[in-house]
Amino acid sequence: MTDTVMKSILLVSGALFLSAPVFAQGEAQTAPQIATEPSGYDLLVQAGQKILSGPNGGASNTDPNIPPEENLRRERLAVARNAPALALVRLALQKPVEIPEVKGPILDIHLNAKARELARQFSQESDVRFADGDYKGAMDSRLDTLELGTVVGHGMLISMLVGVAIESIGNKGTDKIGAHLTAAQCREVIARLSKIEERRTSLAETLRHEQKYTLNATLETFKPGAIDEMKPADDGTFPTAQDIAEFKALTPEQLTKSNARLFDAVVEAAQLPYPKSIGVALPQDLDPFTKLSFDVLQNGRYRFSYDRTVSQTRLLSAALELRALKLETGNYPERFTAPVDPFAGDAKPLVYRKADGDYLLYSLGPDGKDDGGAEIQTLETREETGIKTVSDRLQPNSTGDIVQTPF
Repeated sequence: MTDTVMKSILLVSGALFLSAPVFAQGEAQTAPQIATEPSGYDLLVQAGQKILSGPNGGASNTDPNIPPEENLRRERLAVARNAPALALVRLALQKPVEIPEVKGPILDIHLNAKARELARQFSQESDVRFADGDYKGAMDSRLDTLELGTVVGHGMLISMLVGVAIESIGNKGTDKIGAHLTAAQCREVIARLSKIEERRTSLAETLRHEQKYTLNATLETFKPGAIDEMKPADDGTFPTAQDIAEFKALTPEQLTKSNARLFDAVVEAAQLPYPKSIGVALPQDLDPFTKLSFDVLQNGRYRFSYDRTVSQTRLLSAALELRALKLETGNYPERFTAPVDPFAGDAKPLVYRKADGDYLLYSLGPDGKDDGGAEIQTLETREETGIKTVSDRLQPNSTGDIVQTPF
């Protein structure tokens, strides 16, 4: 996710929170509450508050000047000092995690990177368990990260994008771990992956949350006297003097209608297969506030991020099933019913072909074309030089297929 996209989403998604009522110190807020068992959401907040910093290791971000044994030592220390926080996350995952309508404390998790730090701690725990030969435990740590991502991803687009970023952390290293699992362990992991996917909120539901939140934020601006107090931004960004003039000419009814027109079109596109959703025309004759949402929604990168994460989870599940079958029968199957590929149209499955005692398993990727298992290629242009290069980073403009390594 680029800084520009993140800033745009924060601008839209954070508006209502910033306008929510704030109570002065000592001011009565609610009647005394009876102590109750903490919810899954409360436990996640507590876990984020318990994270302790320090010199960490980590296979994915280790200083190359640090010897492997020193890296592992640092990881052990980090995991030990953060064991209470990870225990709270595991307890939270056993419960429903309902994101509150007013998201004050959730900012401690999302915007202050607490959830990502929890994910990194699980990643280090996985490294330590793998080094100790506890391969099932190492995979469990990765699964905890994936599940954390799905529950954190409930709510608005910013939540979903944080969630998929966490899942990307969880997916790293699963190939290496999977190669050590027994057939029974593979099936245990598959069963949990299925439950994790059930917890994932649909993209359409996420967009409806975004619609409600942004509409409320917009209507907050139209409270008596609010627009009169608005001043143009000094740097020429939103709001401009023209924006403010347009606001004064609008009514709440017009704003509501404009918001509905945009989000109805976006939700309809989200329910189409990925190849058909790209390029769906969205209404553009919108008021300045709704245009903020349009700027975030029109490029469809959030849809790519969502489907990429789903495809990675399904590729992992399929690879584990194929490993279990190989361990049980001595061979990979001639035919295999793979999960649905989110990047393919008409609910087609991931592509599977047995080949030379091994197999090919892949998603068609964002171009929606079957390239026969060719690796991802992405044409990138460096902003500072304009030089074009080809990389293997998976991006919305990538060609080739998302290939799963057999294990």
